[in-house]
Parts: sequence; C-alpha cells; structure tokens
Amino acid sequence: AWDGSNLWFPDVKGGKLYRYSPKSGKITVAVDEIGRISASFYNHGKLYLSDNGASSIAWLQGNQKVTLSTSPPNQIGTIEFPINLPSESNRNN
Repeated sequence: AWDGSNLWFPDVKGGKLYRYSPKSGKITVAVDEIGRISASFYNHGKLYLSDNGASSIAWLQGNQKVTLSTSPPNQIGTIEFPINLPSESNRNN
C-alpha cells in the first residue's frame, strides 16, 4: 500500500510488515510479528491489513494492529462500510 511517502508490504510467511522509503532507498521492518498479513490498503490516513491467520481485517495504529472485524475460520463473512452510492434513478443526472 502506498501512503504518499512510503510503500508498505507484508511478508505473509515471515509475519512481518515492511516499509520502503523511496526517498532513502531503504527497506525497514515496520512491525515484527504482525501475523499472516496477506494484503494492505491505505485510505483516509490509515493502513488497513488483511490478516489471513486471524481471519480478520485490521488497521495499523503506531506499531499495533487494531482489529476491525473477524470471521470464524472456514466461514464467509462480510464487512459493511458506510458507502453512499447514487441510486439508479440519479445516475444519469
């Protein structure tokens, strides 16, 4: 995930979260032992994480993972976000 200054990327098997700074050209371990993060997404000032090991969605606060939603293993879960989409009748206006 790109936050405007750094590129964040997980090591799923190693359980680490890395940060690459193009300005310094260095890759650093941002968070050690963060879990099995398979994806990251940056939006509205927060780095969101998909934790496959814990079947959860979380965001990063400092170097701590804050869980937003969990799903029991082997079950499909949904996460609802407040999204305002135009109705069918207003799309062409």
